[in-house]
Amino acid sequence: MFASSDANAYFSVAQWLGGGEVSNSISNRPLLYPFILIVVYTIGNLYGIWILQFILWLSIINLTYYAIRDLSKNLLFALTGAFFITTNLSLIALTFHALTEVLTCFILSSITFLMI
Repeated sequence: MFASSDANAYFSVAQWLGGGEVSNSISNRPLLYPFILIVVYTIGNLYGIWILQFILWLSIINLTYYAIRDLSKNLLFALTGAFFITTNLSLIALTFHALTEVLTCFILSSITFLMI
């Protein structure tokens, strides 16, 4: 989960939020994602972070499907959009890393769904 330097930076900020040592990453990283990381990590360790990322990925697929279906009123368009999200290999791979991309895609798909 923390193979990349960015993921390590987020985790060091998360550890600082949990009462750990101060690191250089505190000045470079926002606090919301590390806060989510430390909460999920204390509940479920690395498996908890992966489960969160996986649930967010599934939610992105569903929210995209419903947003396209409601916007276009066409089932084929909605299935095609959900298929593209489902087969997006980079998004699938990012569920195995503690990075913000999956959360960002989830927020964007949630906003899109709510606006329609």
